[in-house]
Amino acid sequence: MLTEASIRRTLYHPEQLPDAAVVATIAATSEATTPQIDLRQFPPLLLRLVDVTPDQDDDVEMRFKVDDTSFNPLSGSMFDPSQQPSHFNKFSLLAKKRLYYNLYNSDVAAKTNFKSIYSLWVIRPTIAHKLRYGIILTPAEQKLNRELGIAATVEKGL
Repeated sequence: MLTEASIRRTLYHPEQLPDAAVVATIAATSEATTPQIDLRQFPPLLLRLVDVTPDQDDDVEMRFKVDDTSFNPLSGSMFDPSQQPSHFNKFSLLAKKRLYYNLYNSDVAAKTNFKSIYSLWVIRPTIAHKLRYGIILTPAEQKLNRELGIAATVEKGL
């Protein structure tokens, strides 16, 4: 399980932290008791959740909260890597201050041994990242931005 301590131990950014979880039981009509990811204290770093691959089940909803936005797809809508090994679920979620991922069982029966695999990229933001995502620059970064014209390059999308 990835925690704030795991994030703080990263040294070489961007650094990928792969993880997997097997939820012993998801009770009927409820969330898993321990969230897969619940990270809140990682600024100034950025976190990007990628390659989320759960067991396929139309009764299990994946609940994501990224900063102030929620996203709740069904796990049955995700690719099954055992059927298509070259396909991964190609979406990523970038968080600046909060990242939450859990599983919700909408069925009347409990789900057992439900697996979920995912990776987390830990990114130390550059001046370009900060400009792109609206993060406040330090005075030294503002000076460097003015001298090198980084904002103009970011606006162009380069």
